[in-house]
Formats: sequence, structure tokens, C-alpha cells
Amino acid sequence: MGEIETETLAGLNAAVGSLLVDVANPSVQLSPLVTSAQVAPTGLGGFVGVNEIPPGEVLGRRLQTTVLVTVSADDVDSLGEAVVAVTTAFLGADRGSLLEKGILRVALEDIGTQTASEEGTNVERALTFDVLYEFLKRPEESEDVILEVPINLDTS
Repeated sequence: MGEIETETLAGLNAAVGSLLVDVANPSVQLSPLVTSAQVAPTGLGGFVGVNEIPPGEVLGRRLQTTVLVTVSADDVDSLGEAVVAVTTAFLGADRGSLLEKGILRVALEDIGTQTASEEGTNVERALTFDVLYEFLKRPEESEDVILEVPINLDTS
């Protein structure tokens, strides 16, 4: 896997994490899992455009993926509230904030059955989302520009 594909997956993981930040609750544990289905260049062979400041090429990748979020809670009531909160975080987010994160499309694919641990201490349910994500890699600001190269020639 190339560097830009690795950055694409990291960007999607960060986007998913930022959506789940508001769902945090001491009695609820969230376990997101991003599984890559298809990575493809966006634009023209991965070239999206030219950035003026800093100058350079903008490269992009699109990722069609499935995001599995396992919600665990201490009791059924907390689980129900957390499932609603996670679903709302993904499907209720406004289009602008999703686009800022690189999420072009999100849909709820499946809500798993509720399961309980053998000890009966917690219950969990898995939510599956279909996500289309786009990563744009912009050029980085260069540290310094070499204005002069010294030429030291010793001709003896």
C-alpha cells in the first residue's frame, strides 16, 4: 500500500473518530472498525488540481468502505441510547461538516442483533455504515528555498 493510501485510511479513521467524540459516555464503549472495500484515484489518475499557496499538485483518493461500530453498554437502556446517538452522529450530521471531514456519502447498512456477555455484565450491538470517503493531499509548505548553491572546485 502506498503512502497516499495509508494517509487516506488514517484520514477516514480520524473522521470516524471525530463523529463519535460527542457520543462518549462513561457507561458506553464504542469500537469503530474501518474495513476498506475499494480505493481508487480521484480526479484524473489521482491528480485533482494545482494548489497556489503553497505551490504544488493536489492528489486524491476515494475510498468506498464499510464502517462497523460496536456499541457496548452496562444495561439495555444505555445501549439503546448509545445506538441512537451513534446513528444520529453519522446520519444526522449536516452535509457541510461531513464534507469538511471528507465524507461524501454515509448510509446505515445494518443494525446487528443485541447480544449479552456470558457474565451478563454488558450488552452490545453492531452498527454497519456504508461510507464514501475522499482524501485530498495538498502540498506541504517548504521549509526553505535554496537561493544559491556554492561551487567549490579545487583545480590543482
